[in-house]
Amino acid sequence: MKRLYFFILCLCFSNFLFGQQSPIIGYDKLEFGATIEAFQRLYPTAKEISSNQNSIGVRMFQQRNVGSGITARDFKFFNNKFYYVTVIYDEMNNNNTINALLDRIVEIYGKFDNKEEDTDVSGGAYTEETYLYRRYRNNFYIQFCIFKSFFPNGGIIYQVLISYYNPITTNEVAAAEKKQAGRGLGL
Repeated sequence: MKRLYFFILCLCFSNFLFGQQSPIIGYDKLEFGATIEAFQRLYPTAKEISSNQNSIGVRMFQQRNVGSGITARDFKFFNNKFYYVTVIYDEMNNNNTINALLDRIVEIYGKFDNKEEDTDVSGGAYTEETYLYRRYRNNFYIQFCIFKSFFPNGGIIYQVLISYYNPITTNEVAAAEKKQAGRGLGL
């Protein structure tokens, strides 16, 4: 009987281990390092936009009015390789909606490693800012940002930004920006 119980336990555990599908290292169906051509096949409505990083080899594409609560997605490529996306949710109407989205991210990628909170007062609004960080792998980080803006008329606006990025490439971009800034100073 103990052997049967042990066998069933092992069978269940192996199904748990091998039945779970790992999330893609990137976003949606687009892996980090994918080409712009592969990206355009997956997101044909995305439009290239100008960026102050164009001169160092960064190209940016934006997709608007995506649906499913997503207002926009901003994709970045360095030397024609995908490395960064920010997904913007403007239509968040309460904490429950935000918590459901947060729970889904945690279900896929695990709990967040770090949390920072801040406040901002500008444009007549008081904004509470929450930043959650998850290092999923050495080459895959997630930042979950929640903004709750309170207006004098009693209105509240909720916004969520989720960035999925390759920190290695992000550091390469920062180094290229620093190098270019040094050239501008005659160094």
